[in-house]
Amino acid sequence: MSPVALTSVVMRRRFRIVSALLVAVVMISTAWSISTGYARRSAASYDASSHHYTPSPPPTQAQQSATLVATQAYRREVVRSTQAFAIATTNLVLDIQRGDVTAAREAEQSAQAAYDVFRVDGASSVATMAPLDTLVANQNPALPATGLHAVERDLWSGQPSLAMTAATNLADVSSQLQFGLLRTIITPTQICARLDEEVGWTVENVIGTSQERYSHDDMLDVHAVINNLDATLPSVEQLGRLVNPSATVRVERAMLLVNDLAQQSTSATSNSHVSVQQWRDYARTLDSLEYALGAMSGVLADFGTGRNYA
Repeated sequence: MSPVALTSVVMRRRFRIVSALLVAVVMISTAWSISTGYARRSAASYDASSHHYTPSPPPTQAQQSATLVATQAYRREVVRSTQAFAIATTNLVLDIQRGDVTAAREAEQSAQAAYDVFRVDGASSVATMAPLDTLVANQNPALPATGLHAVERDLWSGQPSLAMTAATNLADVSSQLQFGLLRTIITPTQICARLDEEVGWTVENVIGTSQERYSHDDMLDVHAVINNLDATLPSVEQLGRLVNPSATVRVERAMLLVNDLAQQSTSATSNSHVSVQQWRDYARTLDSLEYALGAMSGVLADFGTGRNYA
């Protein structure tokens, strides 16, 4: 069964507008501190009687440490995923050359899961990212289809030999991805914003419209995103508990609900084994997490990358 259309799209889009405005404010307020690697807003409160701004206190040692841990954990997952993508696409080419369709399918799905992790980061850093995951239906029909979904189409439609060109292109670009994303060093606010975007993309494009239209395994994308959240969120929550415990608790509770739901399936669960109600439950719980991440992004706006505390 294909994922169903969702009634929460309008609310989500309104939230995205608010989130975009918030991110813009954060970028302006922290731009002056990029050279120091650790941003603190210089005007946290305003004394109207004296017409002076009262600076925020400097970050505590615990906050400095938690910031560095969070930024390093996020970068580590991005780097790990680009390496996994390179390995998977190399194996994909070799498996197609050998005529091993089963192994080639596994390699394609491994590459797709890795791509899901660095999708948002790559979109803003690597010029060649866009064609890598474009649906075949959205590509120019006058040109040969490219990217992961072209490979998926050929492998699952019984024409594995046709997948070689697209697979080779994916393997060729993997080194560029590794180089382009090697120094992904961003602030806790940016981490929350990118995870928020990743979750929102999953609800709208995976659950809402389906991405794996030939393998019919959209749970592959859902679980890849959840696994990335499990790997990166704890370190951000560590900082959040020091800054705003209530906002952090909302993220933790939302993530618990997501993980509880994830126990009902695996990355290999076919769409035909996922009920309409399960898709709706995933959309609802991921929406809640998206909103909580947006709030967390705001409360961590005072903190930069923490590189000066390495």
